[in-house]
Amino acid sequence: DFLVALGVRKSVAVDFLFSHLDTLKWSNDPKPLVEYLRTATLTSKDMAKLKQTQYLPCENDTSRMFAPHELYLPDRELRVFSFLRLLQWPSSQDEITERTQNGRFLVSLGMKVHPPLIQLFKYISDQVDEDGLRIRCLEFVSKRLGSNGVYQKEYGRINRADMIKLKL
Repeated sequence: DFLVALGVRKSVAVDFLFSHLDTLKWSNDPKPLVEYLRTATLTSKDMAKLKQTQYLPCENDTSRMFAPHELYLPDRELRVFSFLRLLQWPSSQDEITERTQNGRFLVSLGMKVHPPLIQLFKYISDQVDEDGLRIRCLEFVSKRLGSNGVYQKEYGRINRADMIKLKL
């Protein structure tokens, strides 16, 4: 507390951390970084930087790093939708969901949990040709359409003309 009173930070500045990620032998395992950031004392400027900076790896796109708002939390059921960018997370370790501490932190930074329903419908209608994949996609959606399902209200807002265009 004495050092904080003098203006010294309790944790490393996010700008400093990002400028030294390569020297820290940064890999495609974001778990140690996410856990550090989650427990660090962060300023509102740090949080804004964390929301916009591209520093997280994606499961199916290694061409670059991504900002939290560009990714979805990894979920094995979401993997049926190959167009979604899922956070690369070590599968042998703890699962990450919107209910875990790391998941809640990433969601607070803008990481997404559920893709828009209309986007899923367009993918199923326009891009899925294989029957088995179409069934898995439709099962994913149908499980979430019922009473208190995450897509219940969104489904009610889709107009009939859009549904006809989708040819589901």
